[in-house]
Amino acid sequence: MRGDRPARAAATTLRRGPSWLVTVAIAATALTAIVEWRLLAATGLVRSFYTDESANQPASSARTRNIDLAFLEPGEVRAGSSFRVWWGGFWYAPSDRTFDLTVHTSGRVEVVVDGRTVISHEATDAASVVGQTVSLSKGAHALI
Repeated sequence: MRGDRPARAAATTLRRGPSWLVTVAIAATALTAIVEWRLLAATGLVRSFYTDESANQPASSARTRNIDLAFLEPGEVRAGSSFRVWWGGFWYAPSDRTFDLTVHTSGRVEVVVDGRTVISHEATDAASVVGQTVSLSKGAHALI
């Protein structure tokens, strides 16, 4: 009988082995889903609004998918006053392709993709339209 026990213990261990692996696989799958959900929830750009061009701290920051001034309340910025808005985040290109960037501005603008300045313009009139074609490979690209 005693010679029987080690064989039973080994058989029990083998039966527990695969169920332990299944439990780990299920936990890893659930963890991956949670991490992906958290990352998807944080997509978009971060917009920082500075009430003065020389301010070091933004007056407000928010996550957005748009690069525009629609977030400004009427009268928040008076004509002739200076302010600064910074957008930063990642731009995902679904495939290798070119993109046409167009900026409507009445002040200084700079667009940097992957550390490379693709648009830099100082408006000299009331309003300007500046454009540039940018080639991006498939994947994420830093945009500031």
